[in-house]
Amino acid sequence: LTDLVNEVVEVATEAEVSETDSMVDLGALAEGVVGRYRRRTNQDFVLDIDNPATVAGKATRLERAVSNLIDNAAKWSPAQSTITVSVAGSRVAVADEGPGISAEDEDRVFDRFYRSDEARATPGSGLGLSIVKQVAENHNGAVFVETAVNGGAVVGFELPSAFSADS
Repeated sequence: LTDLVNEVVEVATEAEVSETDSMVDLGALAEGVVGRYRRRTNQDFVLDIDNPATVAGKATRLERAVSNLIDNAAKWSPAQSTITVSVAGSRVAVADEGPGISAEDEDRVFDRFYRSDEARATPGSGLGLSIVKQVAENHNGAVFVETAVNGGAVVGFELPSAFSADS
């Protein structure tokens, strides 16, 4: 209940206004978030970083967005499966090996409080991916949903980059 209240307050107040922008290395940010998940869970993670961009943004909000993507993937991943977190330029994508997202739900998974028929039987508030969308849009970016090669889902965001590591 506390998590739900905190998420509702966060979405309603857009808590990020108090944090100042800084230059954020998306590769380092993803590496830190994945490191925390590796220590806290038994999930298998693959981290794929290719020419990560540095973006102007709010680091704690971007961390929250990546965490929410990983939480969502972990929720839908079967035991003993792999979650792949990829950073390519200013694109952050999290792929799972779960059932995937139906075409009917793809347009709605980022809506506040939206829960597919399958999700209603699982814990959650329907706010995690809406927070990802809010963070991406507040950074002049966009969110996406794709079908993974293995049939799972790939969910993520892409932001305008300040520059890439090879620049």
